[in-house]
Amino acid sequence: MTDAGVENWYVGGHSLGGAMACRYAAENPEAIEGVVLYASYCDRDISGTGLAAMSVTGSADTVLDSDSYEENRENLPSDATIRELPLNHTQFGSYRGQRGDKPSDRSYATAHDRLANVTVAWFRSQRGT
Repeated sequence: MTDAGVENWYVGGHSLGGAMACRYAAENPEAIEGVVLYASYCDRDISGTGLAAMSVTGSADTVLDSDSYEENRENLPSDATIRELPLNHTQFGSYRGQRGDKPSDRSYATAHDRLANVTVAWFRSQRGT
């Protein structure tokens, strides 16, 4: 066991928070097991660190720069889990509306359920359960 009884630490974030999580991971790969990105991308190379990585984007996201996302995809490990859900940018968080983001016809509860389903499944796969 490690700090606070937690055996495996992961960092992650939404949008700019995800980029900051990748920066932390690039500088401290020995301190964590992996990275979780929501509507974000790694602007630092973590591909050779051995870290687990999951990236979830939204098909209705009009805020995430898709060109930058694709250009930085190689910064993730080659076995990173990549998922796309029918979400807009703000539905990854707990706030409403952001400049440049189009409204969605899906509720936030539905969006968060879908996001939770892929996230929980990914974490379980990391434990082998």
